Amino acid sequence: MPNSEPASLLELFNSIATQGELVRSLKAGNASKDEIDSAVKMLVSLKMSYKAAAGEDYKADCPPGNPAPTSNHGPDATEAEEDFVDPWTVQTSSAKGIDYDKLIVRFGSSKIDKELINRIERATGQRPHHFLRRGIFFSHRDMNQVLDAYENKKPFYLYTGRGPSSEAMHVGHLIPFIFTK
Repeated sequence: MPNSEPASLLELFNSIATQGELVRSLKAGNASKDEIDSAVKMLVSLKMSYKAAAGEDYKADCPPGNPAPTSNHGPDATEAEEDFVDPWTVQTSSAKGIDYDKLIVRFGSSKIDKELINRIERATGQRPHHFLRRGIFFSHRDMNQVLDAYENKKPFYLYTGRGPSSEAMHVGHLIPFIFTK
């Protein structure tokens, strides 16, 4: 991708689409984790630049200057639309279910693969948590940095929170707390 900044919102929009395709092709081609992470960081940076310039999030189906499709997001989305995930709703029109690879790209995280799970086991000397082994947690941010620090006996911290699914704690909040512990 050229180093020059896009001259217009449309060019930035097209750069995001191109970078998204690059990320997908790197993942499909089993590129190195560093190469994928670098491409994902660029994608996230482009999306942040777009939001700063356009005043709204990038939407793949809505080039600048075109009104957003009204039924494209939220619980009332129709069949021909993308997956929709927010703290209150998980929805897809696909018979195959949610496309988690797309969510990983959209949220700028990285897939928890067998290689990472094996690294956790080597580093800790313990079998990884069953939430990891069973794919309940399927993506991460910066886990390699945490493992690097752990392996080099350097301090680190884990920071987590809970989604605003209610005004009070409930049993569903236990999952991230148990895992972080």
